Amino acid sequence: MLISHFPGSLSITLSPSVPFELPPWISAWLPLLVFGALVIGYLIYYLLFEVEKPSVWYSPTAINTRCVHEMPILNRRSYWPTFWLPSGHMHTARLVHHKNAPHIRYVRQELQMADGGCTALDWNSFKLNFVFRATDAEGMHDEPDTVKAVDDFVVEAQKGTEEDPTLVVLHGLTGGSHESYIRTLLHDAQQKGFRAVVINARGCGGTPLKTQQFFCAAWTEDVRHAVRLIHRLLPKSPLIGVGFSMGSNVLVKYLGEEGAATPLKAAISIGNPWDLWEASQQLRRPLYKHVYNKALARSLVALLKLHSHVLKDNNSVNLHRVYRSQTVYDFDERFTSVIFGYRTVKHYYSDASAWAYLANVRVPILCCNSFDDPVCSSKSIPFPDARVNDKVILVTTRRGGHLGWFQGLGATTQWVNDLACEYVEAMLHLIHQYQDPALPVSKLEDKSED
Repeated sequence: MLISHFPGSLSITLSPSVPFELPPWISAWLPLLVFGALVIGYLIYYLLFEVEKPSVWYSPTAINTRCVHEMPILNRRSYWPTFWLPSGHMHTARLVHHKNAPHIRYVRQELQMADGGCTALDWNSFKLNFVFRATDAEGMHDEPDTVKAVDDFVVEAQKGTEEDPTLVVLHGLTGGSHESYIRTLLHDAQQKGFRAVVINARGCGGTPLKTQQFFCAAWTEDVRHAVRLIHRLLPKSPLIGVGFSMGSNVLVKYLGEEGAATPLKAAISIGNPWDLWEASQQLRRPLYKHVYNKALARSLVALLKLHSHVLKDNNSVNLHRVYRSQTVYDFDERFTSVIFGYRTVKHYYSDASAWAYLANVRVPILCCNSFDDPVCSSKSIPFPDARVNDKVILVTTRRGGHLGWFQGLGATTQWVNDLACEYVEAMLHLIHQYQDPALPVSKLEDKSED
């Protein structure tokens, strides 16, 4: 386009447009330049919004302050989530497909309950010599993927002491000791010298279902029996409870019921749903319903079908209707609430939800939740109780998903395991220093002045 300007007139002449062409060297490098700009942009976003120092909530008592101070992961290091997992959904998906978790060799002990049912304790063979000797092996057998007899394990296991700490681990919904998040924790704990045992719920992890009594988020009797037995076997070992997802809900409920009477010296709650009704409402959202809710319902139905021969004579439930459950709510309405004698599913959720029991927990407990957990609603995280109950330390992160918290380039390790191990080490130091971490704050402050 040409513009001519003369006094008293303006002339505009249109000319054929000349196509704009980039220099050849720019055209050749353009895809790489665009890719590089995107990478730099994402790295800036990652450093500004993904890398974070976890938020910590607690009542500033002497023991809480000292515990947090002795955990570098909470006050001197940041959480660097795996950069190619930029959402909670991706962390959760990574957990589901985490096939390269460390292999743990277990020795199983079946526990018979008063009603004829049973649960199973899967002991990590590490430092097992003080748990069982050759004459104590009754009721134990190797898991299918192990090749040595119990006696061989006891002889070959690294020698432990009676005072070595023992982690008592509770798995998530329909899980067991085989789960990747369990095995990665036990592997990391073993590196720290911790003994560990996993409580497999009735019907879970290859445990036979011998009665029509199933498991649920409100049922704590089996955990109570198992903890007492473990304490009887290891009276000098500090027992630390660790719960994942539904297992953490059961753990907190048990601790709230037991109060100071529990043999556990401390506990760790990871990915706790806290409020089961709120969690069920989150799982009803469109994306969540078709991805997570259906997957969880399928796992419940599959587990139930595995034990259908035990439940087929139960006239209180319609198993064919239960098998058609599309959501966890459906399953709990048609099966769980009926089997356990609740009036409604909402009554079951109200009785089972861990948030109502946290205020009564009387041993130190670390609780960890992620705000982007697609299974557990962040609305249920019990911030008020963390301020009121001086036994609680609550840790939250923006990223982590449901039981994910992956870190490193290959997403093979989990930050939450580092958190758990550091907490155990801090609590052990306090136990050894003060003999009992539940000492009144005044006594702790008196000792600190000596």
